[in-house]
Amino acid sequence: MVLTEERIPYELLFRWNTEGILSGAHVGFRSCVKKDDVVIADTLEHVMSVAVAGNEGFPLEEVLAQVTIDALAVKDALEAERDGLIIERDAEKQRANLLAAELVKQTAESGD
Repeated sequence: MVLTEERIPYELLFRWNTEGILSGAHVGFRSCVKKDDVVIADTLEHVMSVAVAGNEGFPLEEVLAQVTIDALAVKDALEAERDGLIIERDAEKQRANLLAAELVKQTAESGD
């Protein structure tokens, strides 16, 4: 009895924005466990961004031009940076609101 595990590409998903510009791509893998070449377990993994998937063994170069792969990787990195900046901005807004409330409180107390 021989047990083997296989991880193979399953799907490639593309998304376009409302202007018809490619805005994202994700891939999914299938994990199979075989006993004497008979599949005994078959699981679909969660999809991942194309930028990550290329490092995970998905054959991107068979489907996409390298320039597209590179552009999607840059897009993913920029989106992650944007998301981090949004979090920082929101934290600073909250801090500014707290400081403004404290200033109003102190001004009201000093006017008494």
